Amino acid sequence: MEETIKIKRISALADMKLLVEFQNGVTKMYDTKRLLKKYDFFEPLKDPDIFTMANVDYSGSAVIWNADMDVSEWELWTNGVEIPLTADDLNQYQINNSVSTAEACKILNCTRQNIDILTKTGKIHPVIKLGNNKLFSKSDIMSYKFRTDNEAYAKEFDPL
Repeated sequence: MEETIKIKRISALADMKLLVEFQNGVTKMYDTKRLLKKYDFFEPLKDPDIFTMANVDYSGSAVIWNADMDVSEWELWTNGVEIPLTADDLNQYQINNSVSTAEACKILNCTRQNIDILTKTGKIHPVIKLGNNKLFSKSDIMSYKFRTDNEAYAKEFDPL
């Protein structure tokens, strides 16, 4: 039986590259410029502000920017290049993929108390705890937001 490849976390790097960490521990670099050659609808990714909004979808099966732009785990796995991380890549990864409690509050539109509750109930997990301060994976916070936004949307339009 073939192993299912899932994405653990990603980081948007310079020059439209994604650093992709898979759940099996393999890290690959994927150049999204290859998508621009094939598909016009990826043109907005040329804007660094849009490109850096990349997130892992809640199932780990794609990198998403919005409802119209995503890249499957298969594409990333097949066409990504396995790499050993350089210090610069790791530093850029940490900068792009870490958020403080205050930043998590802004993303989730909630208070510090809500963040504490989400942490205590295991819905989000800090990467680092420094006294009362916590550092979170940006992709984890964005995945939680995406999941809860979709649940709220589904409830709003559920005919039952």
